[in-house]
Amino acid sequence: MSDPIAKSFTADGKKLLLWADGLVTFGFGFRVPGVGASKAPAAQAADLAAGWWLMGDACLYEASEAARVLKAARKLARSNPNARPGDFRAVAA
Repeated sequence: MSDPIAKSFTADGKKLLLWADGLVTFGFGFRVPGVGASKAPAAQAADLAAGWWLMGDACLYEASEAARVLKAARKLARSNPNARPGDFRAVAA
């Protein structure tokens, strides 16, 4: 069982939680649709980086965009472990 480590809000006021294993959920624990948790440690590290990027910029997106943005962030984090927040913003746009 993982613990929540960060909380943020979307532009339309929905709460997002980042969990220690890289999972991102809405306030009541419902997963962001289509984006589950990874089991492999390397993938969890990339998911955690992607989650932090989303938490930092969540206020720029509506809840309906969360899945698209998180999938793009995870794809970037897994393909480029040295990616920076600016790289995330470029792919999330």
